[in-house]
Amino acid sequence: KVILDASGKIPASLKSKLESPGSATPVVSVKKGDTLHDTVSSLLARLGYQSLPANRPVEVRDGGVGVQVKGEWMVAGPEESGGKQDVIIINLTDAAGRTPDYLRDYLSLKGMSLKEIMLPGPPLPMAPPSPAGRPEASGNPIETWPRDKGALTDALLKSYGIDFTSAHQISVALREGIRLETKVDRLFEFGGGKVALVFRAVGDETRKALQEREKIRVVELDFASLSSRDLLSRLSNLLGEKTSYREHRFSAVEGTAKDKMVVSVAGFLLSGRSLLLTDREVPKGVQGLFVEKGLRVVRFQ
Repeated sequence: KVILDASGKIPASLKSKLESPGSATPVVSVKKGDTLHDTVSSLLARLGYQSLPANRPVEVRDGGVGVQVKGEWMVAGPEESGGKQDVIIINLTDAAGRTPDYLRDYLSLKGMSLKEIMLPGPPLPMAPPSPAGRPEASGNPIETWPRDKGALTDALLKSYGIDFTSAHQISVALREGIRLETKVDRLFEFGGGKVALVFRAVGDETRKALQEREKIRVVELDFASLSSRDLLSRLSNLLGEKTSYREHRFSAVEGTAKDKMVVSVAGFLLSGRSLLLTDREVPKGVQGLFVEKGLRVVRFQ
């Protein structure tokens, strides 16, 4: 406990007695010109909390996903047995910028206590009911695609609504009187033309014949040398997506302070399809954020 002397009216003799060695009730005086930030910082320091650097967020890494949190006051609590230190973050916010309860609960499990002080303001309008069939924030919106690269290819094509045939046999003329029977692993129409995916090396003569005589674009995908990440990168670019594998950041709060809490995860973000492909494990505690943003999240292996 501390005594906050907000107006400097505690007599010096009493203050000296309260602050004497062994006293369990120190006094924090507010000096003229002190800001709210200075006053709260002094109060937290007298309570034994250690200030954390204000120029960078506190981060929790979990399963390949990062949660970065900033606050007006960020402190580490007194060290407990075993060296554990809880982190307390205090924010001033309005109703629009309030952190969802499930994220506050998640941070609490990670040893981070988020305190939000609501500023006065007009109440928010009542939110409309969730659309039928939309999962709640506590649900599990994460899908998992198969490890097999052929099945992974099929899953991506199906997500685009592309119909394809498998192990398609094509008879192609190489030269007069000579025809070649060849197999393509996937054949489909896209962008006004035919595309053949071949999961092996194709000879130059066969490729040329398919492209010039049959007007089929041939794309070689050597599964033995491609990782799942490389495969999805090539397929996404083939399907016209200007994307690459990188870290994507999603604000967890609305209003003017969108940088107060950010969830980051690496993967391919296909914005036009509201689809995030990631090879990271997304903790259940943050999955509701993607539901709220209407983003379909798929984990590949």
